[in-house]
Amino acid sequence: MIEPVKKIVFFGNERLSSSPAYARAPIMEALLDAGFEIEALIIKNNETRSRKISRPAILDRAAAKDVNVVRVRTAGELRAAVGNLASKAAVLASFGMLLEGEIIERFPLGIVNVHPSLLPAHRGPTPIESAILSGDRETGVSLMKVVSELDAGDVYAQNRLVIEKDESKLSLTERLGDLAAEMIVENLTLILEQRLQPQPQNHDRATYSQSIKPAPALKFEQHSAEYLCRHMRAFAGCPNNKFDLDGQTVEITSAKPADRPAGAESLVYDRSDGLLYARCRQGYLAIESLRPLSRNDMTAADFVNGFSRQLLNHPGNA
Repeated sequence: MIEPVKKIVFFGNERLSSSPAYARAPIMEALLDAGFEIEALIIKNNETRSRKISRPAILDRAAAKDVNVVRVRTAGELRAAVGNLASKAAVLASFGMLLEGEIIERFPLGIVNVHPSLLPAHRGPTPIESAILSGDRETGVSLMKVVSELDAGDVYAQNRLVIEKDESKLSLTERLGDLAAEMIVENLTLILEQRLQPQPQNHDRATYSQSIKPAPALKFEQHSAEYLCRHMRAFAGCPNNKFDLDGQTVEITSAKPADRPAGAESLVYDRSDGLLYARCRQGYLAIESLRPLSRNDMTAADFVNGFSRQLLNHPGNA
């Protein structure tokens, strides 16, 4: 009888999205609870500077379970790190570095990538954000065979999740993390024993998510209210989620599309409900709360009273 493979390497930090509040490592924890031995957790050495979370939660989980942590910065350091390992298989979740063929070949039983999208949709670094921004009705998790091309390997398994109306990035990330943990435990032994064969992706239907970078402030007149709401939910807390509001750059933290009679004013403060209405290319955005640069979150009413009092005197403001 063939001895089941239980020793593996884990690549990545499990930050499935850019949500600053996401501080979990369900995939690695599920593997450990299922009896897998993680010979090493390999993580990029610059992870603590890439997003707002100062320390990935997976490092605390690794310390609690006495998992050896190896930090790498370059492909050369990565080659040196895996050269001393005995594991024949690996799991990858949000590693942030493409693996060269030499690294992949180092694991004869393969490397399984846990990717939070329904591949070939939303390949790349921000699949959860891209699903929300695109207005997708569903997303999911794919278990994929790692190849040297970005997220292009054959798929072992996929499970779907419905994206709830107005669901936050944090909520969707947590649900996908839980689904990913269930899937990797259910399928990893089958994959390593070659009892589950992967199926090729349809590369003609591939779409790609993008890295999150600072960007000019969004202008209401250039986008629909529906799109801006999706953007706000997808990129909450990110440097590309800034809006030009009455000459000030702000992050909108809560808003919804609204029906409102078209008027001459592009920005209207309604005293009756305390909301700030921004006229968009299509419809109005009803702003409930926002955060000016270097300030705390505040209501639209507080913003108008403290930062933009001229709005109170605009003609047409209720």
